[in-house]
Order: sequence, then C-alpha cells, then structure tokens
Amino acid sequence: MVYLLEFGGKLYEFNGSLGRPAKALREICESFSRSMLLHRHDLGFFYWHKHQCKDPERLILEKLQGDRLVLMHLDLYKDCPEKIKDLLDYCEANGIDFFAPISDGAQHYWDRNSFPSHQMEIRELMQEREHVVYDFVGASDERSFKMAMANMMRDLKLREIL
Repeated sequence: MVYLLEFGGKLYEFNGSLGRPAKALREICESFSRSMLLHRHDLGFFYWHKHQCKDPERLILEKLQGDRLVLMHLDLYKDCPEKIKDLLDYCEANGIDFFAPISDGAQHYWDRNSFPSHQMEIRELMQEREHVVYDFVGASDERSFKMAMANMMRDLKLREIL
C-alpha cells in the first residue's frame, strides 16, 4: 500500500531539514518496528535503519528488508521521476508499505517561479497505485499539526491490527 502525506506548497528538501514533513515521517519510523528510511540529503536526526542514496540507478532494492519504507526526499528521483515505479513495484511485490511526502501543488507568491515540477510528476506516479492520502495541508500551526499526526498514527495502528 502507498501512503502519501500531503503538505501545502513545495517540499523543502535539504541537509538537516526538520520541517513538518520530516517530523511526520520520523514519527512513522520510530513508532513501527521494521521500518526503513530512504533519504538523499543528510538527516537532522539519527535513525538506525536508514539507507542514503543519491542516484536511484545505484539503489540496490534487495537491501530494503522490512515492513515499511519511508522515502524522506523526493529529490532522490528529481532527474528520473519514472524510476520511482521500480521502487513501488519492489515494495508491492514484497508486501512493504511505502510512505512519502507529497505537495498539494499550491504555489505561493514568494516561490511561484521555482516550484519543482518533479514533485508533481512523482505525486501522479504514486497516485496511480492503490493509495491513502493523509492531509497535512491545513495543519498550519503546531496544534493542528499534532492533531493531524495523531489521526494519521491512529489510522496506521488500526490498519496494522487489521
């Protein structure tokens, strides 16, 4: 199953990012055993089962052994968005739940000219699969973000039980 965490505007992906997408994905990793974290940029936190990759051509899918794969940075597939299909196929074939942040595509006046098109391409490719979207677009303050996180975690834990 593909789980998408939708955030407003573009996803800011850089070394040591501790924004809301990173916080939400980190919570998933730390709450469930046998979770793996796939990332491109340096993390702003420590996690045991992480795999850093800067080129999807060199990603060895067989090394990804676990129940959940969290893709921290969509920038990994910036130059070849269609390559994410290989990763999704691998996860589907091996019963691995796949988590990734996505953008709602809203362009704000301060970054209208620099919106990364690969984020929307990757979003469309992931939405072709059976998926669930968790809405973090309206979580603009800390209280609403925590509420959205609690709702998502409750849903994920219920899905694990069933």
